[in-house]
Amino acid sequence: MSITQALKAYTQTRNLQSVLTIHRHTSFRVETDTSISTSLIHLYMQCGDVISAASLFDASRKKTLFMYATMMKGYVIKHTPDKAIDLYKEMKNPEEVIIIVLFNVFSQLENSQMLEVVKNVSKQKFINYFFSNLRLTTSLFDSLIKREDCSNAEIIFPNVI
Repeated sequence: MSITQALKAYTQTRNLQSVLTIHRHTSFRVETDTSISTSLIHLYMQCGDVISAASLFDASRKKTLFMYATMMKGYVIKHTPDKAIDLYKEMKNPEEVIIIVLFNVFSQLENSQMLEVVKNVSKQKFINYFFSNLRLTTSLFDSLIKREDCSNAEIIFPNVI
């Protein structure tokens, strides 16, 4: 069993002491193995230790797409959506996966400002291939429907089918 698999198995326990022990035993590999860092960030978030997760994320020299996605999801679960938005804005070239995470995240929130961010993302540089990408279009459509924004959902509906 790999370290990453063991970390994933611990996710179900949500035992912070176990996470701290694992982190101590893997600390020598955290800087060089982003999958371990990402798994530890996820574990800390699952245990409710947002500060340790953010600290590990901030200390990472090589932030991956999966690290950003893990932190964004964690912030939403912990009801700190503004921090998820800050992470999104920090990214230079967010890829499709992050945009889908972003749409999924915002569909769960009550803040109208979040919906504006979702609308603006769909208008940015992704416009050239946005509507030709069924996953992005469907994610945006889903986000709008969950937010009960039918007028905007109707605009993109022809691109979903």
